[in-house]
Amino acid sequence: VSTAGDTILIDSTVFTNSLFKRLKPDISDAELLRKIKFALPIYAVVAYIITFAGGIYELLIFAGASLFPTVLASYIFGLFWKKTNEKGALASFWAGIISWLVFTFIVFIPAVTGYFDEGVSLFKDFGYIVEEGYLEDATYIAVVPAFIVSVLTLIIVSLKTQKSDPPRAAVDIDG
Repeated sequence: VSTAGDTILIDSTVFTNSLFKRLKPDISDAELLRKIKFALPIYAVVAYIITFAGGIYELLIFAGASLFPTVLASYIFGLFWKKTNEKGALASFWAGIISWLVFTFIVFIPAVTGYFDEGVSLFKDFGYIVEEGYLEDATYIAVVPAFIVSVLTLIIVSLKTQKSDPPRAAVDIDG
């Protein structure tokens, strides 16, 4: 229970801090704390629904698979490649999530379920796809090509936008 509580507290705090410090830089600590307290039960309900809808294993597979192609390229390149910029990182994030969804639902689920051979319908037979573990397989398999798309997008967009968005040194939210 403490791990779940810690995760909910960390997620709601990080999300609220990141969002409201950016939208309203002069927000007081007391007001920020009220917003965090408001976000806590929302995160708890969402976590409860996700956990009991599919199970902890599926939740971990989904969490890891969704972060790898979306965030990892920006994190690694942001640390080690001096030409990484904000536009490249944002384009990499969106390219990663969109390509991950496309690879998962359009390419790999039909491939692992025999959709083309057996007439399995993604929408009609979604319960069967989840029960048989095909969704986890497709989700996990789609990570690598989506990560490659994310990396290539980051490199291309960062190089193309060097003049309009020059790279900046890494800083915290306070500057």
